[in-house]
Amino acid sequence: MLKKIIHLPSPVSATALIIAIALSVVPTPGESRPSGSSLRLLEEFKRTTVFWQQREIADQLVAAHDPAILPELLPWLTNEDRHLRANAAYVFARYGDKRGFEVICAILKDRADRPEGQGSVGPFSVLTSENDPNEASNWRKAHQLDWQIPADRYYAVGVLASLRDPRAVPILIPLLNDKEVAIRRSVGARADWRQKGYRTIDQ
Repeated sequence: MLKKIIHLPSPVSATALIIAIALSVVPTPGESRPSGSSLRLLEEFKRTTVFWQQREIADQLVAAHDPAILPELLPWLTNEDRHLRANAAYVFARYGDKRGFEVICAILKDRADRPEGQGSVGPFSVLTSENDPNEASNWRKAHQLDWQIPADRYYAVGVLASLRDPRAVPILIPLLNDKEVAIRRSVGARADWRQKGYRTIDQ
């Protein structure tokens, strides 16, 4: 009758196995976890979806001087809300990670379809009518990209300028004549839509 032979590990091989397992869970040099205070800020950043409030937390993350936070923010660089994406990119850029600068610049050129986001409710003063109280809401839905893309680009300009990065200068200068993102667009938007015969809230 054949007997099964069970090979027990020698003391040397067992020790080597334990060391190998231990090394597999120990961070390699250069890898680290965010500190406790940074983790709290990260959780707050992720919970906060109002762009200007999240931006304030982004500044705190930068002030924490903890580069270990960046891997935690990586998914935010592709967030469908371009305002929140720009906030995450701002943190990357301030830490010297080139991906941050690149993402902000990409938003300026991005005219892809997107869901309704933040930064505007229409061309400054959304259309309204005493005869149809739903007109403003219906107009926003029908023309959502007409105002969402300029709002996203406008916010990206502000974020890019706040970096005070010399590379941004040749990008920002041409935008002074860009009607969608120029600071004076507030006046232009009202005038353009009034010329088209629309009644705006502030009229």
